[in-house]
Amino acid sequence: MKKIRLQLTRLDGELWLDADDPPTDAEKALLDARLAAYEKDPEAGSSWEEVEARHERHWQKRLGGLEG
Repeated sequence: MKKIRLQLTRLDGELWLDADDPPTDAEKALLDARLAAYEKDPEAGSSWEEVEARHERHWQKRLGGLEG
């Protein structure tokens, strides 16, 4: 949970959510559902490191052929 809070703080510092464009009711419901699922089983998801590694592998495959 600490990593999630730190990441949200970092994102908030980058103004990831424009005050002029608040989340919709559907987005709020989705966030609430995801938070409830996390609180029920925090080990079910991926760590930030795992997500970053997957993201890096994905883009290396997609962009690898564009080099040179």
